[in-house]
Amino acid sequence: AKISQFYKKLGMEGNTNATAMTGATPLAMSMLNVKYLLSTGTIPESELFSALDKQEDVTLYENVTALPIGFMVPMGLDTQWNTEASSPAAVQNSFVHLAAGTDDVLVVVDTDISGDTMTVNLEEPGRVYIHITDSSIDEVTAKVGLTSKNFKNVKRGYLLDLGECELDELITVSTTDGTPINGTAYIFSPEAMLEAADALEDEPLVICDKSDTHLEGTVTAKEDGLLFTSIPYEAGYTITVDGETVAPVVIAKAFIGIPLTAGEHTITFDYTPAGMYLGWIISLASIGVLALYLLVSGMMNSHRRKKAAPAEAAAAPDAAPKQEENA
Repeated sequence: AKISQFYKKLGMEGNTNATAMTGATPLAMSMLNVKYLLSTGTIPESELFSALDKQEDVTLYENVTALPIGFMVPMGLDTQWNTEASSPAAVQNSFVHLAAGTDDVLVVVDTDISGDTMTVNLEEPGRVYIHITDSSIDEVTAKVGLTSKNFKNVKRGYLLDLGECELDELITVSTTDGTPINGTAYIFSPEAMLEAADALEDEPLVICDKSDTHLEGTVTAKEDGLLFTSIPYEAGYTITVDGETVAPVVIAKAFIGIPLTAGEHTITFDYTPAGMYLGWIISLASIGVLALYLLVSGMMNSHRRKKAAPAEAAAAPDAAPKQEENA
């Protein structure tokens, strides 16, 4: 549930029991260690995404700036990062400011609002996102040039991805029921994204061993800091740094962070699902009770058979003469 809430804070669509990649920006995908993306739409070749393969109308893209599963960030990010900001753009911009010391990745774009329609005024081409701030609005139609796209469940607060937009295209977003629109438009900055990725990839957690329940890697920290991981924080993890068990910090109420001193460190993560040992005890106890029941039941049946045997033997002589007489 905490992971789902965090995804929504990044601008991804979600409800009570499900989360989608809808609304995910390149930064959100990179933070979550998403290395590949399947899309029925077209993503232009760039320094951020590269097409690897295509089958029918589905294309496999590589996320070139995907961050490692763990990387160093400044100490204090776990308490200073404003994940409760009023918009997903502010949450993402706060992260790159603190973690990488770079400019905004989502830059506000000028808009004109007239009743139920917002017109986006671009000063440069790029990927445009819209955040509708009125939670009473649940459906809008976005038009980019001659292309139209309908967005539903807008009240969930996710970022509306209008795709790559050109300067000469008219860009409008309108409510479908005539409700006055209220929101903000952003353009994604590839330059800021690349700068942030370069900074964060500089001190990665390099994985050297892994299994379903075990992960081991090394990291070289240039100075005291915090190892940010995209591993969800769950009860059941045992984490060691250079052989010593340590207590992790929780980042954004969702992910595991590990304070480290400057230098090279070996980190291990071992996961035992919460309640597993109790489950084994209950299972073994249940097997024991069943075995005892079968044993006692077998002994009782054996005892009843032994008691019934003398009575059957006593009745046998009486039956024999009658058989002879009948013969």
